[in-house]
Amino acid sequence: MFKGGEEFLRSGPWNGVLLSGELPGALPALNYSFLADEHEVYITIGMVNKSALGRTMLNLTADYYRQSWIWSDADQNWTLYAALPRDPCDSYANCGGNGNCVLSASPMCQCLDRFRPRSLDKWSLNDFSQGTRRER
Repeated sequence: MFKGGEEFLRSGPWNGVLLSGELPGALPALNYSFLADEHEVYITIGMVNKSALGRTMLNLTADYYRQSWIWSDADQNWTLYAALPRDPCDSYANCGGNGNCVLSASPMCQCLDRFRPRSLDKWSLNDFSQGTRRER
């Protein structure tokens, strides 16, 4: 997803089973299929229960997010099943280049091994936008 001209949210890479970042079994009502060849790359998301109805919506208003909904026959209404971003680590480039987002850490943006912040001043103010660089 893009917010203006900037990438805001993206799914992790396909690992052969699911998109990285998704916990196995986290969304049991959905199944994923991935195709990549010399002409195209795409993913389809379908319902495990073929008689169930689902939809995914991209909301591009003030709060940019992607939501998956499942129709509830009992309630005769759409029920929210999943939404992204779930937390700040889901946002694209939240920790800048080569930064590692760890939600349980403080600060949540961490440097990879043998990397340091590009701007220690900004990093100490929780501005991680410049990311990290390899130590010399």
